[in-house]
Amino acid sequence: MKKFIFLLCFLVLITPLILVCAGPDIFGYFETQGSLLKTRSNTYNLFTNKLRLDINSKISNNIDFVANVNFVNYNGKKEYKLLDFIPDKIRLTIPEDNYASYTYTFKNRIYLDNAFMRLSMKYFDITLGKQQISLGTGYIWNPVDIFNIKNIMDPTYEQPGHNALRVDIPFKNAFEINCIYFPDKDWNHSKALIKFKWRIGHFDFSLMAAQDSRFMIDYYSFDSINNQRTVLGGDFSGQILVFGVWGEFAYSKPKSGENYYELLVGLDYTFDSQLYIMSEFYRNTNLKTNKDNYTLNDWLHFFDASTRAIARDQLFFMAQYPITDLIQLSGSFFYCFSDKSIAFIPQIHYPITENFELFIAVSIYFGKEDTAYSSNLGNGGFVRLRVYF
Repeated sequence: MKKFIFLLCFLVLITPLILVCAGPDIFGYFETQGSLLKTRSNTYNLFTNKLRLDINSKISNNIDFVANVNFVNYNGKKEYKLLDFIPDKIRLTIPEDNYASYTYTFKNRIYLDNAFMRLSMKYFDITLGKQQISLGTGYIWNPVDIFNIKNIMDPTYEQPGHNALRVDIPFKNAFEINCIYFPDKDWNHSKALIKFKWRIGHFDFSLMAAQDSRFMIDYYSFDSINNQRTVLGGDFSGQILVFGVWGEFAYSKPKSGENYYELLVGLDYTFDSQLYIMSEFYRNTNLKTNKDNYTLNDWLHFFDASTRAIARDQLFFMAQYPITDLIQLSGSFFYCFSDKSIAFIPQIHYPITENFELFIAVSIYFGKEDTAYSSNLGNGGFVRLRVYF
Protein backbone atom coordinates (compact mmCIF):
# COMPACT_ATOMS: atom_id res chain seq x y z
CA MET A 1 0.00 0.00 0.00
CA LYS A 2 2.84 2.41 0.82
CA LYS A 3 4.44 1.76 -2.58
CA PHE A 4 1.14 2.46 -4.32
CA ILE A 5 0.70 5.76 -2.45
CA PHE A 6 4.28 6.76 -3.28
CA LEU A 7 3.85 6.03 -6.99
CA LEU A 8 0.50 7.80 -7.10
CA CYS A 9 2.00 10.89 -5.46
CA PHE A 10 4.96 10.75 -7.84
CA LEU A 11 2.73 10.66 -10.91
CA VAL A 12 0.44 13.40 -9.57
CA LEU A 13 3.39 15.70 -8.85
CA ILE A 14 5.57 15.05 -11.88
CA THR A 15 2.94 14.85 -14.63
CA PRO A 16 1.81 18.51 -14.47
CA LEU A 17 5.45 19.61 -14.43
CA ILE A 18 6.21 17.64 -17.57
CA LEU A 19 3.06 18.84 -19.31
CA VAL A 20 4.01 22.45 -18.60
CA CYS A 21 7.69 22.15 -19.54
CA ALA A 22 7.25 20.11 -22.70
CA GLY A 23 4.77 17.93 -24.46
CA PRO A 24 5.72 14.42 -23.33
CA ASP A 25 5.49 11.22 -25.32
CA ILE A 26 3.26 8.79 -23.39
CA PHE A 27 3.22 5.22 -24.63
CA GLY A 28 3.58 1.66 -23.37
CA TYR A 29 2.06 -1.78 -23.72
CA PHE A 30 -0.36 -4.26 -22.20
CA GLU A 31 0.79 -7.86 -21.94
CA THR A 32 -1.09 -10.97 -20.93
CA GLN A 33 0.70 -14.28 -20.46
CA GLY A 34 -0.40 -17.80 -19.65
CA SER A 35 2.25 -20.17 -18.24
CA LEU A 36 2.09 -23.92 -17.70
CA LEU A 37 4.47 -26.01 -15.57
CA LYS A 38 4.35 -29.80 -15.37
CA THR A 39 6.26 -31.29 -12.43
CA ARG A 40 6.61 -34.89 -11.32
CA SER A 41 3.32 -34.79 -9.43
CA ASN A 42 1.25 -31.84 -10.69
CA THR A 43 0.50 -29.48 -13.55
CA TYR A 44 0.22 -25.79 -12.64
CA ASN A 45 -1.10 -22.70 -14.43
CA LEU A 46 -0.04 -19.11 -13.80
CA PHE A 47 -1.60 -16.15 -15.60
CA THR A 48 0.04 -12.72 -15.67
CA ASN A 49 -1.32 -9.34 -16.75
CA LYS A 50 1.12 -6.45 -17.08
CA LEU A 51 0.50 -2.82 -17.96
CA ARG A 52 3.53 -0.62 -18.62
CA LEU A 53 3.22 3.16 -18.96
CA ASP A 54 6.20 5.10 -20.33
CA ILE A 55 6.81 8.85 -20.22
CA ASN A 56 9.52 10.39 -22.36
CA SER A 57 9.91 14.15 -22.34
CA LYS A 58 12.38 16.63 -23.78
CA ILE A 59 12.54 19.20 -20.98
CA SER A 60 15.05 21.40 -22.84
CA ASN A 61 17.73 21.07 -25.50
CA ASN A 62 20.05 19.25 -23.12
CA ILE A 63 17.70 17.69 -20.53
CA ASP A 64 15.60 14.54 -21.08
CA PHE A 65 13.25 12.92 -18.59
CA VAL A 66 12.28 9.23 -18.87
CA ALA A 67 10.08 7.17 -16.55
CA ASN A 68 7.86 4.12 -16.56
CA VAL A 69 5.61 2.44 -14.07
CA ASN A 70 4.51 -1.20 -14.23
CA PHE A 71 1.30 -2.74 -12.91
CA VAL A 72 1.53 -6.54 -12.65
CA ASN A 73 -1.28 -8.89 -11.63
CA TYR A 74 -0.99 -12.67 -11.09
CA ASN A 75 -3.71 -15.33 -11.12
CA GLY A 76 -3.67 -19.11 -10.83
CA LYS A 77 -0.94 -21.03 -9.00
CA LYS A 78 0.99 -18.23 -7.30
CA GLU A 79 2.82 -20.13 -4.53
CA TYR A 80 5.56 -22.68 -5.24
CA LYS A 81 7.57 -24.92 -2.94
CA LEU A 82 11.16 -24.60 -4.12
CA LEU A 83 12.19 -27.92 -2.61
CA ASP A 84 9.95 -29.68 -5.15
CA PHE A 85 12.44 -28.69 -7.87
CA ILE A 86 15.68 -29.93 -6.34
CA PRO A 87 17.08 -33.50 -6.04
CA ASP A 88 15.59 -35.71 -3.35
CA LYS A 89 19.00 -36.40 -1.82
CA ILE A 90 19.26 -32.70 -0.93
CA ARG A 91 15.60 -32.14 -0.08
CA LEU A 92 15.59 -35.00 2.41
CA THR A 93 18.39 -33.34 4.39
CA ILE A 94 16.05 -30.42 5.22
CA PRO A 95 13.86 -30.89 8.33
CA GLU A 96 10.21 -31.09 7.32
CA ASP A 97 9.38 -28.35 9.82
CA ASN A 98 11.45 -25.96 7.69
CA TYR A 99 9.81 -26.78 4.35
CA ALA A 100 7.48 -23.78 4.51
CA SER A 101 10.50 -21.45 4.57
CA TYR A 102 11.43 -22.55 1.05
CA THR A 103 8.41 -21.04 -0.67
CA TYR A 104 8.23 -18.46 -3.44
CA THR A 105 5.05 -16.46 -4.01
CA PHE A 106 4.18 -14.32 -7.01
CA LYS A 107 2.65 -11.14 -5.59
CA ASN A 108 0.75 -8.42 -7.41
CA ARG A 109 3.04 -5.41 -7.86
CA ILE A 110 2.99 -1.75 -8.75
CA TYR A 111 6.49 -0.39 -9.14
CA LEU A 112 8.52 2.38 -10.68
CA ASP A 113 10.92 0.60 -13.01
CA ASN A 114 12.73 3.65 -14.40
CA ALA A 115 12.71 7.35 -13.56
CA PHE A 116 15.79 9.32 -14.57
CA MET A 117 17.09 12.57 -16.04
CA ARG A 118 19.76 12.70 -18.71
CA LEU A 119 21.83 15.89 -18.90
CA SER A 120 23.69 16.28 -22.20
CA MET A 121 26.67 18.56 -21.60
CA LYS A 122 29.34 19.71 -24.03
CA TYR A 123 31.98 17.18 -23.01
CA PHE A 124 29.97 14.51 -21.16
CA ASP A 125 26.48 13.19 -20.39
CA ILE A 126 25.09 12.58 -16.90
CA THR A 127 22.20 10.21 -16.14
CA LEU A 128 20.64 10.44 -12.66
CA GLY A 129 17.98 8.20 -11.17
CA LYS A 130 16.59 4.72 -11.62
CA GLN A 131 17.79 3.55 -15.03
CA GLN A 132 18.38 0.41 -17.06
CA ILE A 133 22.02 -0.62 -17.17
CA SER A 134 23.01 -3.41 -19.51
CA LEU A 135 26.65 -4.43 -19.91
CA GLY A 136 28.42 -6.94 -22.12
CA THR A 137 28.09 -8.40 -25.60
CA GLY A 138 26.73 -11.88 -24.76
CA TYR A 139 23.22 -13.05 -25.64
CA ILE A 140 22.55 -15.50 -22.78
CA TRP A 141 25.33 -14.81 -20.26
CA ASN A 142 27.16 -11.55 -19.46
CA PRO A 143 30.16 -12.06 -17.16
CA VAL A 144 30.96 -8.32 -17.06
CA ASP A 145 27.41 -7.31 -16.05
CA ILE A 146 27.46 -6.84 -12.28
CA PHE A 147 23.89 -5.50 -12.28
CA ASN A 148 21.74 -8.11 -14.08
CA ILE A 149 21.37 -11.83 -14.70
CA LYS A 150 19.23 -12.81 -17.69
CA ASN A 151 16.39 -15.31 -17.81
CA ILE A 152 17.59 -18.09 -20.12
CA MET A 153 13.98 -18.76 -21.20
CA ASP A 154 13.64 -15.18 -22.48
CA PRO A 155 17.04 -13.43 -22.44
CA THR A 156 15.91 -10.39 -24.43
CA TYR A 157 13.16 -9.46 -21.95
CA GLU A 158 13.57 -5.98 -20.47
CA GLN A 159 16.02 -5.62 -17.58
CA PRO A 160 15.00 -3.87 -14.33
CA GLY A 161 16.07 -0.33 -13.49
CA HIS A 162 18.81 0.46 -10.97
CA ASN A 163 19.30 3.56 -8.82
CA ALA A 164 22.57 4.90 -10.17
CA LEU A 165 24.64 7.85 -11.24
CA ARG A 166 26.12 7.41 -14.71
CA VAL A 167 28.63 9.63 -16.52
CA ASP A 168 29.47 9.01 -20.18
CA ILE A 169 32.50 10.84 -21.62
CA PRO A 170 32.93 10.52 -25.40
CA PHE A 171 36.22 11.33 -27.12
CA LYS A 172 37.32 11.51 -30.71
CA ASN A 173 38.32 8.41 -32.67
CA ALA A 174 35.44 6.30 -31.26
CA PHE A 175 36.76 6.27 -27.68
CA GLU A 176 34.45 6.58 -24.66
CA ILE A 177 34.60 6.33 -20.85
CA ASN A 178 31.59 5.15 -18.80
CA CYS A 179 31.45 5.65 -15.02
CA ILE A 180 28.59 4.12 -13.01
CA TYR A 181 27.97 4.37 -9.28
CA PHE A 182 25.21 2.38 -7.56
CA PRO A 183 24.92 3.87 -4.04
CA ASP A 184 23.90 1.94 -0.94
CA LYS A 185 24.13 2.64 2.79
CA ASP A 186 27.96 2.83 2.66
CA TRP A 187 30.87 2.23 0.28
CA ASN A 188 31.20 -1.46 1.20
CA HIS A 189 27.59 -2.08 0.16
CA SER A 190 27.73 0.01 -3.03
CA LYS A 191 28.68 -0.85 -6.61
CA ALA A 192 31.02 1.18 -8.78
CA LEU A 193 32.32 0.65 -12.29
CA ILE A 194 34.56 2.38 -14.81
CA LYS A 195 34.63 1.21 -18.41
CA PHE A 196 36.81 2.20 -21.37
CA LYS A 197 35.38 1.60 -24.87
CA TRP A 198 37.00 2.00 -28.28
CA ARG A 199 36.66 0.81 -31.87
CA ILE A 200 39.32 -0.55 -34.24
CA GLY A 201 38.23 -1.55 -37.73
CA HIS A 202 35.28 -3.95 -37.53
CA PHE A 203 35.68 -4.52 -33.78
CA ASP A 204 34.43 -2.82 -30.62
CA PHE A 205 36.44 -3.39 -27.44
CA SER A 206 36.08 -2.44 -23.78
CA LEU A 207 37.97 -2.84 -20.52
CA MET A 208 36.36 -2.42 -17.12
CA ALA A 209 37.13 -2.39 -13.41
CA ALA A 210 34.39 -2.63 -10.80
CA GLN A 211 33.51 -3.12 -7.18
CA ASP A 212 30.52 -5.43 -6.87
CA SER A 213 28.56 -5.79 -3.64
CA ARG A 214 26.39 -8.83 -4.17
CA PHE A 215 23.96 -10.00 -1.50
CA MET A 216 23.17 -13.69 -1.42
CA ILE A 217 21.07 -15.72 0.98
CA ASP A 218 22.51 -18.69 2.83
CA TYR A 219 19.55 -21.05 2.46
CA TYR A 220 20.66 -23.16 5.39
CA SER A 221 20.62 -20.31 7.93
CA PHE A 222 18.72 -17.67 5.88
CA ASP A 223 21.41 -15.14 6.74
CA SER A 224 22.19 -12.48 4.14
CA ILE A 225 25.82 -12.54 3.01
CA ASN A 226 27.57 -9.65 1.28
CA ASN A 227 29.87 -11.26 -1.29
CA GLN A 228 31.89 -8.14 -2.04
CA ARG A 229 34.38 -8.55 -4.88
CA THR A 230 36.67 -6.65 -7.20
CA VAL A 231 36.08 -7.39 -10.89
CA LEU A 232 38.47 -6.80 -13.79
CA GLY A 233 37.40 -7.66 -17.30
CA GLY A 234 36.37 -6.63 -20.76
CA ASP A 235 34.41 -7.55 -23.85
CA PHE A 236 34.58 -7.38 -27.63
CA SER A 237 32.33 -7.77 -30.65
CA GLY A 238 32.98 -7.68 -34.37
CA GLN A 239 33.20 -9.67 -37.55
CA ILE A 240 35.69 -12.18 -38.91
CA LEU A 241 35.08 -13.02 -42.58
CA VAL A 242 31.32 -13.74 -42.70
CA PHE A 243 30.94 -14.62 -39.01
CA GLY A 244 29.86 -12.37 -36.19
CA VAL A 245 31.97 -12.93 -33.09
CA TRP A 246 31.89 -11.63 -29.52
CA GLY A 247 33.23 -12.42 -26.09
CA GLU A 248 33.52 -11.37 -22.47
CA PHE A 249 35.96 -12.06 -19.64
CA ALA A 250 35.69 -11.16 -15.96
CA TYR A 251 38.22 -11.96 -13.25
CA SER A 252 36.80 -11.74 -9.73
CA LYS A 253 38.67 -11.30 -6.48
CA PRO A 254 36.14 -11.75 -3.65
CA LYS A 255 36.68 -10.34 -0.19
CA SER A 256 36.49 -13.89 1.12
CA GLY A 257 37.02 -17.09 -0.82
CA GLU A 258 39.10 -18.02 -3.84
CA ASN A 259 39.56 -15.93 -6.96
CA TYR A 260 37.73 -17.11 -10.07
CA TYR A 261 36.99 -16.08 -13.64
CA GLU A 262 34.06 -16.10 -16.06
CA LEU A 263 34.54 -16.50 -19.80
CA LEU A 264 32.11 -16.23 -22.70
CA VAL A 265 32.70 -16.57 -26.45
CA GLY A 266 30.05 -16.45 -29.15
CA LEU A 267 29.62 -16.78 -32.92
CA ASP A 268 26.74 -16.32 -35.36
CA TYR A 269 26.04 -16.59 -39.07
CA THR A 270 23.12 -15.98 -41.45
CA PHE A 271 22.76 -18.23 -44.51
CA ASP A 272 21.40 -17.04 -47.86
CA SER A 273 18.19 -18.90 -47.03
CA GLN A 274 17.78 -16.54 -43.99
CA LEU A 275 18.51 -19.39 -41.60
CA TYR A 276 20.27 -17.80 -38.62
CA ILE A 277 22.48 -19.76 -36.23
CA MET A 278 24.17 -18.67 -33.01
CA SER A 279 26.30 -20.39 -30.39
CA GLU A 280 27.82 -19.35 -27.05
CA PHE A 281 30.15 -21.07 -24.62
CA TYR A 282 30.19 -19.98 -20.97
CA ARG A 283 32.58 -20.98 -18.18
CA ASN A 284 32.50 -19.97 -14.51
CA THR A 285 35.34 -21.46 -12.45
CA ASN A 286 33.48 -20.60 -9.24
CA LEU A 287 30.88 -23.27 -10.02
CA LYS A 288 30.94 -27.06 -9.63
CA THR A 289 32.17 -29.62 -12.16
CA ASN A 290 30.53 -32.66 -10.55
CA LYS A 291 26.79 -33.02 -10.06
CA ASP A 292 27.39 -34.94 -6.83
CA ASN A 293 28.77 -31.73 -5.32
CA TYR A 294 25.74 -29.50 -6.02
CA THR A 295 24.37 -28.12 -2.77
CA LEU A 296 21.09 -26.58 -1.63
CA ASN A 297 22.64 -23.13 -2.03
CA ASP A 298 23.83 -23.94 -5.55
CA TRP A 299 20.30 -24.81 -6.66
CA LEU A 300 18.48 -21.98 -4.92
CA HIS A 301 21.04 -19.34 -5.92
CA PHE A 302 20.38 -20.40 -9.51
CA PHE A 303 16.61 -20.14 -8.95
CA ASP A 304 16.77 -16.67 -7.37
CA ALA A 305 19.20 -15.38 -10.07
CA SER A 306 22.11 -14.88 -7.70
CA THR A 307 24.26 -16.91 -10.12
CA ARG A 308 24.14 -17.31 -13.91
CA ALA A 309 24.32 -21.11 -13.85
CA ILE A 310 24.67 -24.06 -11.49
CA ALA A 311 27.56 -25.86 -13.22
CA ARG A 312 30.91 -24.68 -14.58
CA ASP A 313 30.70 -25.18 -18.37
CA GLN A 314 27.65 -24.47 -20.55
CA LEU A 315 27.05 -24.47 -24.30
CA PHE A 316 24.16 -22.67 -26.00
CA PHE A 317 23.05 -23.14 -29.61
CA MET A 318 20.14 -21.50 -31.42
CA ALA A 319 18.76 -21.85 -34.95
CA GLN A 320 16.14 -19.37 -36.18
CA TYR A 321 14.24 -19.38 -39.45
CA PRO A 322 11.45 -17.18 -40.88
CA ILE A 323 8.81 -19.69 -41.95
CA THR A 324 6.75 -16.78 -43.36
CA ASP A 325 7.44 -13.08 -43.86
CA LEU A 326 6.32 -12.47 -40.26
CA ILE A 327 6.59 -15.70 -38.28
CA GLN A 328 9.99 -16.55 -36.78
CA LEU A 329 10.54 -20.12 -35.58
CA SER A 330 13.56 -20.88 -33.40
CA GLY A 331 14.97 -23.69 -31.32
CA SER A 332 17.51 -23.28 -28.52
CA PHE A 333 19.65 -25.99 -26.94
CA PHE A 334 21.58 -25.83 -23.68
CA TYR A 335 24.21 -28.44 -22.90
CA CYS A 336 25.98 -28.72 -19.54
CA PHE A 337 29.44 -30.28 -19.92
CA SER A 338 29.74 -30.87 -16.18
CA ASP A 339 26.84 -33.32 -15.91
CA LYS A 340 25.88 -34.06 -19.56
CA SER A 341 22.34 -32.65 -19.24
CA ILE A 342 20.37 -30.99 -22.06
CA ALA A 343 17.52 -28.49 -22.31
CA PHE A 344 15.54 -27.69 -25.45
CA ILE A 345 13.50 -24.49 -25.86
CA PRO A 346 11.47 -24.07 -29.08
CA GLN A 347 9.97 -20.61 -29.67
CA ILE A 348 7.60 -18.83 -32.06
CA HIS A 349 7.47 -15.07 -32.54
CA TYR A 350 4.57 -13.71 -34.62
CA PRO A 351 3.98 -9.94 -34.96
CA ILE A 352 0.33 -10.24 -35.98
CA THR A 353 0.00 -6.52 -36.71
CA GLU A 354 2.31 -3.55 -36.32
CA ASN A 355 1.35 -3.10 -32.65
CA PHE A 356 0.23 -6.60 -31.67
CA GLU A 357 2.51 -9.63 -31.26
CA LEU A 358 2.38 -13.25 -30.14
CA PHE A 359 5.27 -15.07 -28.47
CA ILE A 360 5.27 -18.78 -27.55
CA ALA A 361 8.07 -20.64 -25.75
CA VAL A 362 8.34 -24.19 -24.41
CA SER A 363 11.05 -25.61 -22.14
CA ILE A 364 11.89 -29.33 -22.11
CA TYR A 365 14.58 -30.71 -19.78
CA PHE A 366 16.26 -34.05 -20.50
CA GLY A 367 18.69 -34.33 -17.59
CA LYS A 368 18.65 -36.83 -14.77
CA GLU A 369 17.33 -35.84 -11.35
CA ASP A 370 20.48 -34.25 -9.97
CA THR A 371 21.78 -32.50 -13.12
CA ALA A 372 21.76 -28.82 -14.13
CA TYR A 373 18.97 -29.24 -16.68
CA SER A 374 17.12 -31.82 -14.64
CA SER A 375 13.61 -32.98 -15.45
CA ASN A 376 12.90 -32.05 -11.82
CA LEU A 377 12.80 -28.42 -12.96
CA GLY A 378 9.53 -29.18 -14.69
CA ASN A 379 8.65 -29.00 -18.36
CA GLY A 380 6.41 -26.17 -19.45
CA GLY A 381 6.21 -22.92 -21.31
CA PHE A 382 4.18 -19.80 -21.89
CA VAL A 383 2.03 -17.97 -24.42
CA ARG A 384 2.38 -14.18 -24.40
CA LEU A 385 0.25 -11.60 -26.19
CA ARG A 386 1.36 -7.97 -26.19
CA VAL A 387 -0.30 -4.87 -27.61
CA TYR A 388 1.59 -1.55 -27.86
CA PHE A 389 -0.04 1.86 -27.63
